Amino acid sequence: MNTKITGEMGETAALNYFLDNGYEFEDKNYRSQYGEIDIIVHNDKYIVFAEVKTRNQRSLARPSEFIGHRKRKRILTTAVIYISENPTNLQPRFDAVEVFYDDDGRLAVNHIENAFDQSEEYAAF
Repeated sequence: MNTKITGEMGETAALNYFLDNGYEFEDKNYRSQYGEIDIIVHNDKYIVFAEVKTRNQRSLARPSEFIGHRKRKRILTTAVIYISENPTNLQPRFDAVEVFYDDDGRLAVNHIENAFDQSEEYAAF
């Protein structure tokens, strides 16, 4: 499957997951000069910056293992820019969403809250 199509499929599944679980949409594929944030949503307590990784269920590594230190740093920096442009009183949270697909096109979503934050050197996967 084409990686662009796979990524879009995963992001749609992740966004639907958030909306089905009471979050409200803020932005999708928000870009700055430093990087991109796949999904930004909020609830009554948190503004969530989510990185989505999609892989076949037969993949040897978990999708979240592909969110390296450099990627996390870019997400954190981009989130600071987003908040400076869109002030909020909500607590920022950085989540990972793993989307698995099988050969029949079925999807499964695994949401990892607080996958990383500014004080961590390495992700908590």
